[in-house]
Amino acid sequence: MRSKGSESRFRRASSCAIIAACLGFPLLFTTCRSTETTQKPKPAATEAKIQSNQAALTTAVQTTLEGRADFSPLVFPGSPLLRWQESEQLVPPVSLKADEWTTVTYRFTKTGQFSGGPYQGGVLVLVSRSDDGPCKGEGCDDDFNWRFAKLGNRMVFLSRVSNGALGYLTPQANPFLKLGWSAETDSEFTIPSLEYPKTICGSSKRQELRFLREGFGLPALEKMKLVFRHETLGNVYESRYFYIFRPDGTLLQFEYVPDISGDDVAWTDSAPRADALYAVSRPDPEWANAEFEVPPSLIAASDVDFHADLRQAGRAKTGDAIFTLKDPEHPFLKKRYAEYVEHYREPIDQGDWSIEVPSRKPGPRDRVNYREFVQGVPVFFWKDPFDRLTCFYNSDFLPLDMAEPVIYLYPTATTRVSVRVRPAGGVQASSPPYENGWSVTAEPSGRILAGSKGQPFPYLFWEGLGSPLAVAQNGPVVARAEVSRFLQTTLPRLGLTALETQDFVAAWLPRFSDSPYYLISFLPPPLIDELAPLEVSPAPDTVIRVLMDYRPLRKPVPATELELPAPPVRRGFTVVEWGGIRR
Repeated sequence: MRSKGSESRFRRASSCAIIAACLGFPLLFTTCRSTETTQKPKPAATEAKIQSNQAALTTAVQTTLEGRADFSPLVFPGSPLLRWQESEQLVPPVSLKADEWTTVTYRFTKTGQFSGGPYQGGVLVLVSRSDDGPCKGEGCDDDFNWRFAKLGNRMVFLSRVSNGALGYLTPQANPFLKLGWSAETDSEFTIPSLEYPKTICGSSKRQELRFLREGFGLPALEKMKLVFRHETLGNVYESRYFYIFRPDGTLLQFEYVPDISGDDVAWTDSAPRADALYAVSRPDPEWANAEFEVPPSLIAASDVDFHADLRQAGRAKTGDAIFTLKDPEHPFLKKRYAEYVEHYREPIDQGDWSIEVPSRKPGPRDRVNYREFVQGVPVFFWKDPFDRLTCFYNSDFLPLDMAEPVIYLYPTATTRVSVRVRPAGGVQASSPPYENGWSVTAEPSGRILAGSKGQPFPYLFWEGLGSPLAVAQNGPVVARAEVSRFLQTTLPRLGLTALETQDFVAAWLPRFSDSPYYLISFLPPPLIDELAPLEVSPAPDTVIRVLMDYRPLRKPVPATELELPAPPVRRGFTVVEWGGIRR
């Protein structure tokens, strides 16, 4: 699950690094095709015509008033069947109540006119769908952009150039019924420059970029670098992430996923412990609040000088050199240690509970001194295929990114309830808004009413940072194809109902997609209470807390079975929370 705040943070951060107007640069290259795009390259004559107009286009774009992009067909990859136009609203936005929790809003924008083909005489319409309801699953808060060919009152859904299926339409939230339009689907027709490739490549196969999301943006030329040209989508720009701008005002955001990991390194100097897990980003409170515009894995020259500060410490399986800092007193290391100490919370007295977690190394809550921190190789560096200095962070020293916990409240009668959660690094995102806690009305069904207007919610959502904790080393090893079944059978043993299990799987299953195997474990309740103390008033009779940890694996390792107690018996006022640790 992700909060609606996650979407707004992306948009605010992206707006600082997005350009829709710098489309007059010289054309570059692409040597590998997208795994999804199969369109033929443009004829040489068209390519030459575009190149011959580059200087004029550059001047035109730079002098466009009010930061508005030039929508000339020559700027973008052309279509013989379509004439692009400056976007204009087709009809006012339509808002409909989808269910008790969710209002869906549709916005209709005219972006082009068909000059040939099956929809000649019609218009191209971009339909953007957004909602304000609770959110489950990676990417669930991303808006959908649908594209239609409109011929009179007939709307033809162009599925190949739409991000999201029409399956989201329900009778109670169907804007076409409200507008008196019919809707049908064409799954064959396409506009190559509006397709959604899962991957694209630069000048080598190692420069493979993965599609992340679609959005909108304004020009920010000074923050962008033209890195290559895709044969059907056009110019690809880099500003930490990678962007393609489209003739209807939308953009595609891509990310580069490193093709090495800490497991791949053959160390020649300063080796970490063999089971250390390295991450290519670190949880950062400033990044969570969109005040930190750079993904933390990419290191600026002002922070680390590649030639002066680094020494080779090993090689990855690709043959690439791996580097560490020469100076153990380097300010970059000092800052990382200060962050480690800042997020560290001393163990909380759990009474008679003895927190023994033998699967974690070093001991679960032992804070290390600076010398031990440096000896643990907290970071290493690598130049990616785009010649960017990338940092890998040792997860043992990172604050826990406690992602997508949700809290269900089941009182025996309608009750006013106060809830506070206190992770060491604070709450970073929440729904409804967390204002030093929640004060809500809870009903026996689990329905929660929040705010002065009594807005309904099915649960309380939060994300936050906890004290550093070494990743689990023992537990079941589950093949990617078996993760869903494993969760469906394990979560009820931890006390979750069928609905709560369904919610958990919907939120977390998409994260288990990049590795063939995963080591999955669940933290004991006393340790969860230590990492994120939970206060509920009036005091509940039953509390069930589930927090999952996992480690991606490239191959199976020796596994151990989960030893779980009998599922807790629910009695009286029951509070249930589930979530996971995002590594």
